This record gives sequence, C-alpha cells and structure tokens, in this order.
Amino acid sequence: MDESNGWGIEATGHIVHTDDGAGTWTDVTPPQGAYNDAGFFAMDGRTAWATPHAGDDCLEPPCLSTQTYVWSTQDGGTTWRPSEAICLSVDCHEEGASNLTGLYPFDPRALKFIDRDHGWLLINLAFLMNQDRYDIFYTQDGGASWSYVNSSNGSAAPLSYFVTDIAPLDRQKILVTTDEIMGPWAELNNNLQYYELSDEGRTWNEDVQVFSLPTAPIADPLWPDLDCGTLDAESMPPLVVDLDQECSFADAANNIHAYYEIHFHSTDAGRTWQYWQKTGDVDFLDAQTGWRLVSLGETAHELQRTDDGGKSWSKIKTVEWNGFLSFVNQDVGWALAYQENIMAVVKTMDGGKTWEIKTQAEAVATPSP
Repeated sequence: MDESNGWGIEATGHIVHTDDGAGTWTDVTPPQGAYNDAGFFAMDGRTAWATPHAGDDCLEPPCLSTQTYVWSTQDGGTTWRPSEAICLSVDCHEEGASNLTGLYPFDPRALKFIDRDHGWLLINLAFLMNQDRYDIFYTQDGGASWSYVNSSNGSAAPLSYFVTDIAPLDRQKILVTTDEIMGPWAELNNNLQYYELSDEGRTWNEDVQVFSLPTAPIADPLWPDLDCGTLDAESMPPLVVDLDQECSFADAANNIHAYYEIHFHSTDAGRTWQYWQKTGDVDFLDAQTGWRLVSLGETAHELQRTDDGGKSWSKIKTVEWNGFLSFVNQDVGWALAYQENIMAVVKTMDGGKTWEIKTQAEAVATPSP
C-alpha cells in the first residue's frame, strides 16, 4: 500500500500484515474463518475489510450458514470489528433474492470499496451443479451494516451464467462481469458483454447500459471462433478499468484446443480499450503508468513499462521468475515472485531495474496476487 505497509494472505487463509516493507510479517487474521483475496480489500496500510472464505468442499458450519459478517480494521489488523450479520436467507430479502433455504455453503467473489464509507460485496451461494446464485450487498457506513441490493436469481437480473466480479465506478455505479465461457450461452468472436449498473446495482434490466469488448483481438485462422469470459475486474474510479479475460478455441465437438488470456485497460470507464494477450501479471499505478510481465519461456519473463495507458511498452529488464506485481509509485514496487518450489517477496527502488529479496520461503502452492 505504501513504502512500509502491506497485506498478504497465506496458503491456509491467514491474513498477514507488514509495516517494514515486507521484511517481516504479522498474523492479523480476524476471529472468524479462513480468508482469500476475493473476500479481502485494503484501502491503505491501516484500513481493510475481510469476509470469510468457505470453499466448495464445505460440509458443515460455519461455512454452511444463513448469515455471514464483514470484519473491518483501522489499525493494520491489530483489532477487528464485525459488521452486523448479513442474512443470506430468502426470508430476509425482497422478492427476487436467492431462493435458497436451509444451510448452504457460501463464498465471497468480490469485496470492493470506493472510499472509507461506500462498498459492495458479491457472494456466491450454494455451489450447485450449474445453479450457483450470486447476491450483491452495499454499505454506506464503512462496512458496519450491509443492505441487500440484488441477486442473479432476481426477476431483474441479467441473463448471465457465472458472475465473476464487480468494479465500482462511483458511489452509484458498478460494473458486473460474467464468465460466459463456462456456460451454455457463451458469446463467440470475443463479443463478451458486461453490465454497468446504476442505483448501487439495484436495477438489472434491458435499460442497463451494456458494453461490448473489441471483437476477436486474437485471431487464429484454424480456430476463428473464440468463447470468452471475464475473470477479474479492477477499477480506479471513476474512469480507469482493468479486465482479465479468458478465451478458448473449441472445435465442432466442443473439444477445447487452446486457452488465451487477454488484458483490457480503459481510461474512459469502458468506452474504449487497449488490449493485449496476457502472458504475465499486469499492474497499473494510474491511468497511464503500468508494468507487465511478458513470458519468454518456462521461467523467464520480460518486465515492461507503459506511460501512455498501454498503447506502447518499453523493456525494463528480463527476470528469471514469474509473479504478481504491486507498485506504490513510479520507483517503488514489490512482486510476489516464484520459480519452481521457491516463492519470494522482492522489492524494487528503481522502477523494476533491480530487485531485492525481502522474504523467501518454500512454495506449497502457486501463489495468488
């Protein structure tokens, strides 16, 4: 978050915090459950929110429940305060909420704040065979209480299969993305749509503004039809939006032959885009300045930088690792780097030209950003 303070989530769901630039880490996990990156959001080095992660193998409480909580901290995780209980039962909501009764597993898909008071929570319910339900909640008091907004099972919900992420544009509007590649209504030729919702996301209908991403940014003469879905969405309100999209080539028998990832970057809230095939992580500091890793083989990547919003890129150096980037200014940044069975937090003080190992450990799983 800055040159001293940062957050992380380790393999078993513990939230950790550093106040010495990743030299040491302190376990600051809230009392309830395990956590993942989808259910965690940090506003700065001291302020963060977290809601428990259950997983689709959950068979008993507390991840089988009709309610959950969002925990908040303003002191770097030393103390956490729970929100009011968030009811997940249909009995708690107006008509159109998830039609789930009894105890069902639940998982956060996105927790995003636009300032210290206003935020959204996207929860996946049930994990039933092709029948997942997604509920959106909204807070105006810093996460102390959450109001039900809408559900993918509601009468005004968009025709989507898997809701994957949300990205705030301002206090009233959010982007909602879907992963149609997993569903029976997959769009072809990369003409994937996503939704801009007003009134905190309560209105999902034909009047909602729908944008289409560029048609077929990656062309292959053998497989002209792309099935695509958006995996992740990030925003720097009100105008900057970044999307990661997954596309596949499939034959007439629906046998998948190749996967591609595409990164989209917009500086005008999704009206126009810069895009490229993604072979490594991408991190934008602001609308114009960003870094990306471009694969050169099994382990080597070329670290590149843009100063024009992704229109052009210049090489910084070649690194012998893959990883996830996090820059806090033009010069200072970190990467969660991994190579074979070694994982390390590395730091740069010169915009990526040189890197210093801050924390190193044996990797027990492929890390997440």
